[in-house]
Amino acid sequence: MASSPTPCTTAAFMTGTSPDPRSVTRADATFRVVVSAEARRFIKERMDGRDPVDDSARLEDVEVLRNTNREDCRAGVEAAVAEFSAYLDDAVWGDVRCLETRTPSVGSDTNRGAVLYLFGGGFIVGGPWEDISITAPIADGLGVPVVSPFYPLAPEHPFPAALDASVAVYRAMARRHGTSRLAVVGESAGGNLALATVLRARDEGIEMPAAVVALSPWSDLRSVGHSFDIDADPTLRREGVRNAISSAYAGSTGLNHPLVSPLRADYTPGFPATMLTTGTRDLFRSLQVRLALRLQAARVPVVLRVWDEMWHVFEYYREVPEARESMEEVVAFLSSSILSPTVAT
Repeated sequence: MASSPTPCTTAAFMTGTSPDPRSVTRADATFRVVVSAEARRFIKERMDGRDPVDDSARLEDVEVLRNTNREDCRAGVEAAVAEFSAYLDDAVWGDVRCLETRTPSVGSDTNRGAVLYLFGGGFIVGGPWEDISITAPIADGLGVPVVSPFYPLAPEHPFPAALDASVAVYRAMARRHGTSRLAVVGESAGGNLALATVLRARDEGIEMPAAVVALSPWSDLRSVGHSFDIDADPTLRREGVRNAISSAYAGSTGLNHPLVSPLRADYTPGFPATMLTTGTRDLFRSLQVRLALRLQAARVPVVLRVWDEMWHVFEYYREVPEARESMEEVVAFLSSSILSPTVAT
């Protein structure tokens, strides 16, 4: 295993390490100095075996994709359940079916807070169960339940069906827990929904949460930028996210709509402290840089974490040390936001 990461800054952003999310008004980028042997092995194996087929061409077999994705996730899910002694409860929030992830560290005190978590999968596959390798460490580290809705998937349910569901759950959770102890977290497509949920809550006059965390969010469904040009991600191909898949989610709504592509939204001051994570191989890395700068320009507290040689939502792969380290940073960020008694509602 590689040595512990030493933060250093990149010239593209102002300096700073481990900032308090309530006070920082700049974008910070951190690189892990030494890439682990596990990560190098993962990259080699995945790059050597990358599927040359355009995933978007298989949308007619979406149920096959969903079943395959679920089976591919099984080992990681079972490992996370065992590692954290996680237990899963079905629940309904805002008339939406949800899965609640808890661990022994989660008590019965509802005043301690909660996390709304939105799973990824390109809006067409995935579910709360598949992302337990991310929700379990959050629940365990914070000692609060993590609520993940089974939002409806495209192409059967295009925009705004998923967003309607996530906002309904957020509204119900805000009523139960208040917003000073509530955070919204998501990965990839779920990161898009996390941003869009908070934006729409703001527009509807619902109080915003204490913090937002988006892991490699798909914040612009046009999917353009340098990271798409170099196509160096071992887990995701650029052909698989363009055209058919993005159109399947957007439906009759344009890709430039700010709640379809939150990179294009208006982030006014008052938007919650936000943490973005990505890696230098992440197919969506360019989107994270642009999103961080957009948040910074709106004077929103933002932290951008960039991990050398890491790929799209690498946090999912807990066999890689960097994944565990990044999740520890995520938990620390959330803890300072929703568990600190000094954060105002």
